[in-house]
Amino acid sequence: MSTEQKKIIRVLNRFFKTDTAYLLHGVGWLGGAKLLGSIFSFGLVVAFANLLPAESYGTYSYVMAAVSIIALTSLPGIDSSLVRSVARGFDDSFKIAQRVRLRWSVIGATILILVSAYYWYQNNLFLSTFFLAGGLLFPAFTSFTLFAPYLNGKKQFRRLAITKVVVKFLFAVTLTVGLIFSDNVALLIALNLGVVALTGVFFTIKIVKQLSSIKSSAPEPGLISYGKHLTVMSILDTTSKYLDKILLWHFFGPVQVAIWAFAYTPIQIAQGMIKKTLGTLAMPKFAQNNFDLTKKQLPAKVVKLFLILIPFALLYVLISPVLFAQLFPQYIDSVIYSQVLIALLLLIPFNFFSAFLMAHARKRELYFIKIGFGLTSVGSLLIFIPLFGLWGAAIAHITAMTVRSTMSLFLFSRA
Repeated sequence: MSTEQKKIIRVLNRFFKTDTAYLLHGVGWLGGAKLLGSIFSFGLVVAFANLLPAESYGTYSYVMAAVSIIALTSLPGIDSSLVRSVARGFDDSFKIAQRVRLRWSVIGATILILVSAYYWYQNNLFLSTFFLAGGLLFPAFTSFTLFAPYLNGKKQFRRLAITKVVVKFLFAVTLTVGLIFSDNVALLIALNLGVVALTGVFFTIKIVKQLSSIKSSAPEPGLISYGKHLTVMSILDTTSKYLDKILLWHFFGPVQVAIWAFAYTPIQIAQGMIKKTLGTLAMPKFAQNNFDLTKKQLPAKVVKLFLILIPFALLYVLISPVLFAQLFPQYIDSVIYSQVLIALLLLIPFNFFSAFLMAHARKRELYFIKIGFGLTSVGSLLIFIPLFGLWGAAIAHITAMTVRSTMSLFLFSRA
């Protein structure tokens, strides 16, 4: 790095009150990976919009929402626990975390197969087939994802970025090819879960081989316990993310699920770009840095990120009608809901307060945030969707995220 570059870094350090060199290095790789991943995801969304009937896409979204909720049985909270553990030097935590997640995933697989049997008994062979495909692939789909948290904890951002791009690319290409040749929902579900499972197994084997070549160490005490706590905290949170599609399916049918999915997907892609880049960088730093100093500096960083996001939100409101008309012509009805949902993007910066608490294992505060948000979200969805349909879903999500942001700020200030 040249003298001039070092001077610029020092100026940026003083302005943003953060390790700018670390941020630029991580964002360079993770930001690039997330940008490519978002392009692949967006291309896949365009393919779904133009190659699959709305009713079929609504059914696909409904089944995947159910699978995502049942995935809680595989203890996904271990992912965040592993990031913290590896960042603190406990590399061998990976092995025990992998074994535990695989063992617990059997519960979810059993539930999905039982759901399949229920629909078969009800003579609904279509849904029975869809859930059977999910159940058979469930253990591999949910269990072999720990390579990403491990690389995150090791701060190997270049390698993490490459693996994410590979997974996203293979996922998008495989499903797009599937859409070109078939509109069979069971096949699309199998392709979705299968690609994630196979790539996960491949990258997990590489991590295991790497760990076998270095001196073994004991896993961090409390790793699994903390992961279980994080999973319990996220039950309502995760349920609320997917409950909207299940309720819309039940009360209004698959076409309304498809309209809602296309309204929300662009917002989720934008949210993911921020959370999967800045959030991924923040967790290891929060776990290692001085508690009091980070707590003092974090609010100013959150405000700056909030202000940066405002013009992007306004720009989306202006261009979304043209975007949908050109790319999603059969989903023009989604535009107004998507414009309202962009408000969720402005609340993303507040997630860094809860991420700070997670990095320092403040379980009491995290329980308050997770349960408070989850109860608000699930309650709002249960009340507003039957009454107002798609507008009810939008109101529920914005209400719940506002409550979560407020609680995160309050509990962070008192930590």
